[in-house]
Amino acid sequence: MTNESTWRTWQHKQKRLHIKETLYKITKQVCGKFRSITTAPIKNKEGQLLTSETAQEARWTEHFNEVLNRPAPETEPDIKEAEEDLDNTPEKRGNHKSH
Repeated sequence: MTNESTWRTWQHKQKRLHIKETLYKITKQVCGKFRSITTAPIKNKEGQLLTSETAQEARWTEHFNEVLNRPAPETEPDIKEAEEDLDNTPEKRGNHKSH
């Protein structure tokens, strides 16, 4: 099998997998067993349900500001120098050998 035909086979398998995933999602939606993440209840810090879209967006903003905007650590991490450099140069497409 040539590299190009191997690549095409892999692409074909990926397309089939995507089609199966899409079919599975649609089946769950049609059967009523699907719950979109956007419809999940969102509560404020006091545990009260937020019903307006504006309040929910404000809560998400508050949440991610708290999670992502943290102060720098007080102590520096103790990361030791690597004993040897690894050869991790990526191969170009077409040079990859299939298993």
